[in-house]
Amino acid sequence: MDQAEEAVRCLLSLRRPVVAANCVFSAYHAKKRLDWGLVADAVDAASLDSGKADSDIPVNHHFVWELCELMSFLQNDPAADKARLVTLEYRFLPLAQHQSFSPKTLHGELSRNPAFFAELIEAQFITKAESQDKNRTPDPAKAPIAEAARKLMKSWTGIPGSRPDGSIDASVLKTWIEDARKLCAASDRIEICDAMLGDQLSCAPADPDGTWPCQAVRDVLESVPTDEILGGFEVAVANQRGAHWKSMTEGGEKERELAKKYADYANKVKVASPRTALTFRRLAQRYESEAKREDERVEGRD
Repeated sequence: MDQAEEAVRCLLSLRRPVVAANCVFSAYHAKKRLDWGLVADAVDAASLDSGKADSDIPVNHHFVWELCELMSFLQNDPAADKARLVTLEYRFLPLAQHQSFSPKTLHGELSRNPAFFAELIEAQFITKAESQDKNRTPDPAKAPIAEAARKLMKSWTGIPGSRPDGSIDASVLKTWIEDARKLCAASDRIEICDAMLGDQLSCAPADPDGTWPCQAVRDVLESVPTDEILGGFEVAVANQRGAHWKSMTEGGEKERELAKKYADYANKVKVASPRTALTFRRLAQRYESEAKREDERVEGRD
């Protein structure tokens, strides 16, 4: 790829990153040997340039797909620069929002580094003091960073302390939670931090005996003494149901099944994990109320 590499470097020096990335993709598609660093330079420059009004050429859906393919090449190289991949994936996220791109290096960094989690919280949310400032004017320059942080957090389904077999190292998780909360408290964002932690803990696996969530996660829900972490967990669990449809004559049977499911969960953990059990009882009560409303809706049509 000597001539192609020279062309790409020349295009990058002339601030034509989109064209440079096109050249790199052509070489990739032709199965030519690629220099990892040069591919990273092209993808990085094209990602930064694509959102600008004065981009060297218009960016379309197909070009973004090409960049996704190049990002996969960068991610899958065993000799990849992991630290640089963190930056590359973060910058690329807004551009790839409609593609099946997985920022797996960032997910790994989140699971490993509580400071990165705190950074994403700070990027998305203002402090309590700022929220009470009536004269505060949002900074539009921060909007793309906040959106990238939001998308990354939404796509992350990991639990810190996860082992290769899917189990959770309770000590690692406990330390990660403690460090993340200290950092977010220092930036005056502890309430939203706890809510987001609760949301993330809803991704937990079950214990080998089927008890959900696993003991390590229940220990966190019990030890963090705030309503926000339980509230975040409860909302996230409820949202796992996703969109659902019913016939006009179908009552609340599905909701009663969910109510029983969460009541059973609560009964299973009520002695050792009372706060977790309380959350499950609230979910059960929510679905009992929904079941009643659905029954009344059907009865009203008769």
